[in-house]
Amino acid sequence: MKLINSKTHGIIDYILVFMLSISPFIFDLEEDSIHCRLLMITGLLLLLTSLLTDFEFFLVKIFSFKIHLAIDFLLGAFLATSPILFNLKEHSMIPHIVLGIAIIGTSFITKTSQEPAKVEEELQNDMIIQD
Repeated sequence: MKLINSKTHGIIDYILVFMLSISPFIFDLEEDSIHCRLLMITGLLLLLTSLLTDFEFFLVKIFSFKIHLAIDFLLGAFLATSPILFNLKEHSMIPHIVLGIAIIGTSFITKTSQEPAKVEEELQNDMIIQD
């Protein structure tokens, strides 16, 4: 079920970037550890993806929103499985799994297209502006 629009998704993305950035400090992870680097790199990639996507919170339009959601899914899957892939210790698994699942979840519950009524309204507005 698609519950959220692209604007809400963008806000959630930036909240997740913030959570990924502060997680190493909350969970007292060593700055130079793989645990910390995985969270920081995922946060950076999530931020870059958001800034380079054609939606409300973009800097440069490089990715379509559907590509953005696919990248989100892959980043979330990588982060959620990283404790297994990198044999992480038990106490440091929590942010990786929870935030990875949150990223995956937002990619699944986000609408990829506008509702037909809204699209029609925007087309009519464009036609009025052009006249």
